[in-house]
Amino acid sequence: MEEPRIAVVGGGALGGVIAARLAAAVRPVTLVVRPHRVETLSAHGINLIEPDRTRTVRVPVLPGTGPLPLVDIVVVAVKAHHLADAAGAIRRLIGPDTVLVSVLNGLQWWMAGEFGGPLRSLDPGGDLLARLPPARVIACVPYWACSMREVPERIEHHLAKQTGRLVLGPADPDAPAGDRVQTVVAAFESAGLNPVVSPEIRREIWFKVWPWAAVAPMSVVHECPFGALTDHPDRLARIERVMGEVAAVARCLGQRFEIAARDRLAIMERDGIRPHRPSMLQDYQSGRRLELEPLAGAVVELGDRLGTDPSALRQLCHEVRDKVAAA
Repeated sequence: MEEPRIAVVGGGALGGVIAARLAAAVRPVTLVVRPHRVETLSAHGINLIEPDRTRTVRVPVLPGTGPLPLVDIVVVAVKAHHLADAAGAIRRLIGPDTVLVSVLNGLQWWMAGEFGGPLRSLDPGGDLLARLPPARVIACVPYWACSMREVPERIEHHLAKQTGRLVLGPADPDAPAGDRVQTVVAAFESAGLNPVVSPEIRREIWFKVWPWAAVAPMSVVHECPFGALTDHPDRLARIERVMGEVAAVARCLGQRFEIAARDRLAIMERDGIRPHRPSMLQDYQSGRRLELEPLAGAVVELGDRLGTDPSALRQLCHEVRDKVAAA
């Protein structure tokens, strides 16, 4: 069997790490990025800084605005709020049997059916649902603590710890996806990305959104890493209130969590993220647009649609928006 041709769309913190790991494993991979990053990445490669080593990995880089080759796997690793802008490039990479792997944080566009239609915060007008159909999608929930830093003449991609995982499952449970999932798993395994297949990918998405809808915005409000939130009694209490609202929305959609909110936070502690700055805080401190809507705003919109009371999360979103506006 021929090696699948892979394109990674998005050269941010996680996209760059995935592309570098795949290229280092001698997988045929192309990185598709915004035009202003093409020259730097082409000239200097991806500088991958891991806990046990630093290496420069050369990857073919193309701008999303130009001609693109047809590939077998498209890893969609852009921020969810940039997905509409990247959809045209993604479409040009798709052949008859191409698989889309949606490595996104937060709720995702292809979940619209169970939401009662597209959400304004994820897919205004339903354009993404039409252009990127769920039957093609293998959903991916990422658990890699990554960051990206732009320094003179190069871009550094950092891994905070050596191990992580990518949880995978078909977006459309009625679409035959066994061979497609295994093709993606084989590619990711060879790159040391630790793919894990889940039969309940929607629950996996909600299980990650449950704490992060609170933790990520609060890290921006207080400009601090995870540990400085959970060590502070008032901040911890607020996280738990917001998590309760997220759980209420999830329950309306048939998703229940078998553990308490504080136990979920303890899992994150054991994963070693206490000193880690959430990507939303990294974006705020770098002056980039925040991934607030897919991670938190969409939950508020769903809560209003379903008749729950997401008032604590709504207030938290307002505080983040006000802070960004004042910056």
